[in-house]
Amino acid sequence: MSRILYRARTPDGQPLADFVEAKTAAEAMQLLEARGLHEIVLMQSPDIAAFNTITSGLTPRQHAQLRAEFMDRPGIATGLRIVVRHNAAPLAVGAAFLGFGAWKGSIPAAAVGLVLMLAPFALYFWKRRHLDRYHALLKAYARGQWNDVRRLAKLIRAGSDRELLLWDIDVRMACIEAREEIGRASCRERV
Repeated sequence: MSRILYRARTPDGQPLADFVEAKTAAEAMQLLEARGLHEIVLMQSPDIAAFNTITSGLTPRQHAQLRAEFMDRPGIATGLRIVVRHNAAPLAVGAAFLGFGAWKGSIPAAAVGLVLMLAPFALYFWKRRHLDRYHALLKAYARGQWNDVRRLAKLIRAGSDRELLLWDIDVRMACIEAREEIGRASCRERV
């Protein structure tokens, strides 16, 4: 069984993003239709869903909504909105410390507030660097820039433990090696 991300509308017309447990896409559709949902869109296939891990600290429904939002509007603005939404309490506490520090002239209180307010954003950009590197790797791969692919693959491998991402890189590296071997073989045949 796989947890398949989907979007749909409830019988009363409300939008819904969640996961459904199913072995196949057809089974997922049958289960969702049986619940009275309509305008159903499966956001991923069962084989890809099998590799997913739930983001720590989020319920499955929150994770589904997060993934669906990123699929609809990928980019930094969406990421920053989500950071603010999921870190409202630390941001509010940080703002309180910063305001108190400014009001009382307390540099330590203001510094604590500033750190609390900046930490969630710093963490977001720290994690995003892998995404940016992966996008650069995809572009280099599409252009046949094998040295760039190798360099980026090393950086991503060193900083990521995502099984599907590492598997994808391994497959791409194997394809590069096969292409180069075929190229060497065809050059030897011409000589």
